[in-house]
Amino acid sequence: MSEQPPDTPRRGRYLIFDAHHRLTLSVIAADGRVSKCLVNDVSPFGLGVRAAEPSAPGGTVHVRYLDGGTEVEVLGYVVWCKASEEVPSAELDGYHGYPFRCGISFDPSDRHTCDALYAALQGQCT
Repeated sequence: MSEQPPDTPRRGRYLIFDAHHRLTLSVIAADGRVSKCLVNDVSPFGLGVRAAEPSAPGGTVHVRYLDGGTEVEVLGYVVWCKASEEVPSAELDGYHGYPFRCGISFDPSDRHTCDALYAALQGQCT
């Protein structure tokens, strides 16, 4: 996992989670369906995940992170979702069972909670 400098193509700084740092969180769809997803990357504005099932772009979701005494839930919107072009090996990288990649944008009206989620996930980097 690494922290990218502010001049990367994405807006601001973001964290990338690699094969050595698996982090899961819950994504709750508008119909109440809960999916566990693997985090690819996160910024204060959104995140990229690997998911077991596709999500429709434009859909509303709640992203929930729970670790010990820390619980943060952020409203978000699915921006894109596609089948991964990679064919990962379960033994090498742990992506088996998560064939979809999705981008989720956080609701900007609640910057405090978005920043809290980013800080909680950033704490997993140390």
